[in-house]
Amino acid sequence: LIRHGESQANTNLHVVGGRDVGTPLTEKGERQAHQLGRRFHQEFLNADAIYSSHAVRAKRTAEIACQAMGVSIDRIQVAPDVVEFSQGSLEKQSRAEVYRTGGPVDRALAKHSMFFRPPGYSPDGDRGESQHDVDLRLSAFFEKLLPPQGAGAEQRFQKTVLVFTHGVAIKSFLRGVLGAKLNFAQTVQIDHTSVTELLYQPKPGCFGGWNLIRVNDSAHTFKVDDTPYFVELP
Repeated sequence: LIRHGESQANTNLHVVGGRDVGTPLTEKGERQAHQLGRRFHQEFLNADAIYSSHAVRAKRTAEIACQAMGVSIDRIQVAPDVVEFSQGSLEKQSRAEVYRTGGPVDRALAKHSMFFRPPGYSPDGDRGESQHDVDLRLSAFFEKLLPPQGAGAEQRFQKTVLVFTHGVAIKSFLRGVLGAKLNFAQTVQIDHTSVTELLYQPKPGCFGGWNLIRVNDSAHTFKVDDTPYFVELP
């Protein structure tokens, strides 16, 4: 699971974000996507399938990363089910006002936590979603990628799937996978172009299901003593 690069909306911290499928990447976001692709190239990552949400920022991140990997962007499959959650009528509103201490949203979050569904519709016409709604949406998407019960060995070999998606979407799905506490999304960091990796084990009982490998791995965006994380391969 890969969060998109920094977008224009991410630089407008004074307003509430959300789905906002039209917001583009910033120059920094494009560099982050390129660094991610270089990393995957140098790690010899071979993706069996590549998916992206239909949001401009996610799809562009996927395109730039694929180009840096030497992979055709035609392999990217658009998957609306992995788009970011909608904050309904709260989107584009003043963040300070919406989340003011003791205000209606603050009280609703304290009472309902991940089940709080923002009211109304976003400027794009999307109805507000709770984090639980998003978890169910992404879980249904990933369920379709898994081998059917009783599948033969030829259908159960390990595949590597890249999914370019969004911060709250990743947090919401992780919370469900881990069975974490209700406010999990407020206590985990998912940076731009970070990699969160899970492995699905098609085994019966408690030995099967999702295993968490790593969370928020954004080493490709770091520099040490002004030396790039990557060196060019000969």
